[in-house]
Amino acid sequence: QRTLGGCREGPAAVTSPSRRGDVPGGFVTPRTLAVPFLHVSSRRSSYDRAVSTAYAPGEWKDLFVAMAGASAALAGLLFVAVSINVERIVSYKGLPERGMETLALLLTVLVVSIAGLMPGQSHVAFGLELLGIAAVLLATLLALPVTHELPTDADAPPAWLASRRLVRLTGLVLLALAGLSDLLAFGGGLYWMAAGFVFLTLGAVANAWVLLIEILR
Repeated sequence: QRTLGGCREGPAAVTSPSRRGDVPGGFVTPRTLAVPFLHVSSRRSSYDRAVSTAYAPGEWKDLFVAMAGASAALAGLLFVAVSINVERIVSYKGLPERGMETLALLLTVLVVSIAGLMPGQSHVAFGLELLGIAAVLLATLLALPVTHELPTDADAPPAWLASRRLVRLTGLVLLALAGLSDLLAFGGGLYWMAAGFVFLTLGAVANAWVLLIEILR
């Protein structure tokens, strides 16, 4: 220590290190501390966006446009298939109803897509619409026979009956789940609807194959 002008001069101030390794044990700057929190915040922001997308019909417009066009095109092809084999179809009891079932599956996709394209809808409104459309489809399918006419002494194979019910009900159940999930904003939301679109379309294509090809064998 030195005395200067009657005042005792204290020890020189030690400058705080600004980088790791300037002092033993290292030093973590506030900027370094903030990096993990930035990563956590980024992950949380991505999660929030995914959750909001699941329950926001407006975020699914591209899918609705694509499915509306695809279902309308397939419905037109269905009419062509039925017109080609109309005599064979009407000669078997149950096959005309199967054509109606196919049309119902495609129209369900089309109506859901049109409903989803309406602007300004809340997740509650669209969830209720999905549940209503699923209820109408269920009523339609229940009114149609599961099997076509078989000989009186023949029973439909269990595996075949299971496949028919799978074709009929899988898309319907997924659509109802989407409506309920979107209504409550819980459990996956409209991602169930996307899966329902896939199974409704596959069911319609399987039925159309029977009406166009299998009936000729």
